[in-house]
Amino acid sequence: MLNVVIAGCTGRMGRNLIKAILKDDEINLLGGLASSSSKLINQPLSKIVLGAPEDITICAQASHLSENCSVLIDFTHPEVTMSTLDWCIKKNKSMVVCTTGFTESQLKKIKAAGQKIPILIAPNTSIGINLSYELIELISGTLSPEIEVHIHEIHHRYKKDSPSGTALKMGEIVSDSRNVNQHLSASQKNAGKPLQFTSVRADEIIGEHTISFYLEGEKIALTHRATSRKIFALGALKAAKWLAKQPTGCYSMKEVLFD
Repeated sequence: MLNVVIAGCTGRMGRNLIKAILKDDEINLLGGLASSSSKLINQPLSKIVLGAPEDITICAQASHLSENCSVLIDFTHPEVTMSTLDWCIKKNKSMVVCTTGFTESQLKKIKAAGQKIPILIAPNTSIGINLSYELIELISGTLSPEIEVHIHEIHHRYKKDSPSGTALKMGEIVSDSRNVNQHLSASQKNAGKPLQFTSVRADEIIGEHTISFYLEGEKIALTHRATSRKIFALGALKAAKWLAKQPTGCYSMKEVLFD
């Protein structure tokens, strides 16, 4: 049985994680962390999800989380993640980071934590989107960098970071694929056209990403549309199970799916 705690348990994803854990015989939920301003602090988890443990209360500080856990799953915001990261390092706990919107310095610190604990950075835990990454890498590595690439993403109006972490990851894959393309000269790689990003925040849209490659006389478009937050919860739990068996290091969903 894998013991986990959730940072961001009262949010949309936190609630979906709790529901998924209640249906998973391999995972045991030991605690939940929420913002100190939340009215649910010190309330039982059953207050937010029917059937959740009534003897586990929602806490405001990582130091109050159970140290009997093996993995912490983080769906919060950057400032909270950095604080929770310190706790995981101090207590030697594995960590699945699903939060997005980090600065370069914050992301650098998270990656460096892989020298001390097993840590997995997953801006999107959807199985489908991570399979899409593989297709993007294949297409980008094949085409000339002269090809125009446009990444368009749509999310609910409450999402703060823009472009989304998933869109930025797509762009990173395109750039990296261009740089390793063995068929191009250095001058050709450096002459590649810049990526174009567009973002829309509207309604309650869970998430939609489309990457388009504009060739001469034709267009390749790959779209992933999330219709339920359940997919992110299931992906995060799959990542947690995998990470619990790994040694110290910094990982991604790619290793989870293809290791």
